[in-house]
Amino acid sequence: MNHYITTVEGFGRCVIAAQDISKDKLLFTAELLTLSPEDTVKINETDLQYYTFKYNDKQDCIVLGDGELFNHSDSPNVGYKLIDWGNAGRLVMAFYTLVDVEKGEQFFIDYCADTKVDLFNYKVNLFQAQD
Repeated sequence: MNHYITTVEGFGRCVIAAQDISKDKLLFTAELLTLSPEDTVKINETDLQYYTFKYNDKQDCIVLGDGELFNHSDSPNVGYKLIDWGNAGRLVMAFYTLVDVEKGEQFFIDYCADTKVDLFNYKVNLFQAQD
């Protein structure tokens, strides 16, 4: 395994490199819990919004497993994107290195790298559709 989970003072739980890893290497993929458009609106009105990723223009998702344990940096060393796993229409989140990472270094993502669902326009459309 190329990473492990530990606790670091000031950060809490975090993901650490278990070995040197070069740029553009896949760290792992993570399964998703896709939220309905309605649940996306609700969750983004709570503090749970900080644990969701954009799935599409109307839905967010929660990444399962180690994918939820990255800490934030404005200068991340890990990127992420949705990929179609096996071309079967099953999307997973792929986490990959943006730079060379040394063994023992903490992995960081940019929490603002994806754009949240446009909740205002979605809510307007949702309520108009119910009229």
